[in-house]
Amino acid sequence: MSPKKLKINFHKKFNLPSSDQILHALNTPASYESLQADLDFRYDKKSKNFQIKTLSLNLFLKKIRPNDTCCLIGFTEYDLYVEDSDLFVAGLCNGNLGVGAFSIMRYHPKLNFSEENWFEYKQSKICDDKTWLMRSCRLMVHETCHLLGLAHCKYKDCCMNGSGHLKEDFKQSMFLCPIDLKKLWLILGFNLPERYENLKQFFVKNKCEKESKLLQKILKDLENFE
Repeated sequence: MSPKKLKINFHKKFNLPSSDQILHALNTPASYESLQADLDFRYDKKSKNFQIKTLSLNLFLKKIRPNDTCCLIGFTEYDLYVEDSDLFVAGLCNGNLGVGAFSIMRYHPKLNFSEENWFEYKQSKICDDKTWLMRSCRLMVHETCHLLGLAHCKYKDCCMNGSGHLKEDFKQSMFLCPIDLKKLWLILGFNLPERYENLKQFFVKNKCEKESKLLQKILKDLENFE
């Protein structure tokens, strides 16, 4: 089926920043409840599933991106595609526009997807929201770093490693290697111990014991180094 236009309520499905600057620029009320966009999509009548064409979403994000930001990311549970031949895409960065749109739909452990048809998938009884969260966080770090100018890492086990399929993606590290960490520091100029402490608190809060212990060790090493 050829793409048509789909009206999406972004307040419900997209984590867009609550920015007075955006709302003022769009002359909208102080809420995203009325913020909508016409997006290209494809639809399967039998399954009643659909995918959003990512470029149309990125063009919308460009319109609402505040002038004082380096990038804007759309984060959704809707499935995405770029070309008609695609089974799916996890997302798409448009670095020249300073925007990216990404889907976490195929990162949930309870969903089993067809390798032939984009519209076919089944749900299992698995309930593992922590795995979904970790996979989604890794995706967002990876793609945000792309928007900031980092390429795929070829040197070490790193969150910026490239992947050819989801199984490979799921095995990647949660963390940047020293090389890409240095690149990110040169771009953003953050406080390294403070960054690791914030990361540790995030993993502790979400009961990720392995990551929490690793970050605690890194923080101790930084104290000894100082």
